[in-house]
Amino acid sequence: MRPSSILYFGGRALGAVFGPIPGWYMVLIEPFARRSTRVEAIATRSGTRMALDLDEFVERKHYFRSYERREIAFLHHHLHAGDTVIDVGANVGVLALEAATAVAPGGKIIAIEPIAANVVRLNGNALLNRDIDIDIVQCAAGRSAGTILLGITAAQGSMRNSGSYSSSAEESAVAVPVERLDHLVAQRCGIKTQIRLLKIDVEGMEPDVIMGASALFEAKRIDAVMFEWNSSVSSDSAADSLRPYGFEIFALGAWGRLRVAPRASQRSLRADRPTKHGLPASIAAWCRGDGRLQTLVAILPSPSRRFSR
Repeated sequence: MRPSSILYFGGRALGAVFGPIPGWYMVLIEPFARRSTRVEAIATRSGTRMALDLDEFVERKHYFRSYERREIAFLHHHLHAGDTVIDVGANVGVLALEAATAVAPGGKIIAIEPIAANVVRLNGNALLNRDIDIDIVQCAAGRSAGTILLGITAAQGSMRNSGSYSSSAEESAVAVPVERLDHLVAQRCGIKTQIRLLKIDVEGMEPDVIMGASALFEAKRIDAVMFEWNSSVSSDSAADSLRPYGFEIFALGAWGRLRVAPRASQRSLRADRPTKHGLPASIAAWCRGDGRLQTLVAILPSPSRRFSR
């Protein structure tokens, strides 16, 4: 067996064990795997089939079983056959495909992705899974229809992180169309469909997406919202946008379980507490679960089917 094959086989085996642990992949695998130009076909534990370009960060991390393991577990634990899910910022379809297997048969996935290269990869992966229903829309979701420039930072561009395009970065900027989520859902689902889960991963533009779905939220047609919280930003802007609609905010813990999520001010106080036993601040923060990025889940108190903790 070639050394490179040993690396990839061994890396996937490690990922199966250590995948849920934050940071392990970036230390043990990424420095060695990021120069790869291989394209690998895999089948996940749920049966989803994907062709992964290992020259791209998101796909490489998923190949080594270290990409959003908690989020995937949450999808399979809380989604049911016949559910409707909207994935805003679908990238190459990792979560959209997992959600599609969880809601089959009879469920529906609307995958919204603005970057053309990602849409090509997403379409290709969807075609490998013909028995599931994914409706792919090439646009961004925002507060109003129009166009927006999305770019990528030099650091993210050097590692080919296709999931890091944002309105705040200027390098390699591309103009993409923007639609309100209210309008997209009316077109693709009708005006009465209940949405079990809205997942948003749009690099800081979450409040704009929420504002563009105000009619859906006011009608209580969305049971839950899964989104990313960045601890380097001192506000809970996305969570604060959802609370007026009656949502309760939870953090996504190990194995996709929900736990109470403190607000930004409480997080800051907790992060500023003296570390115990002389642990370095970075290690103590990891022990507390205060990673730089954390997934939060907003849930209505009485959705059509209760989300268990």
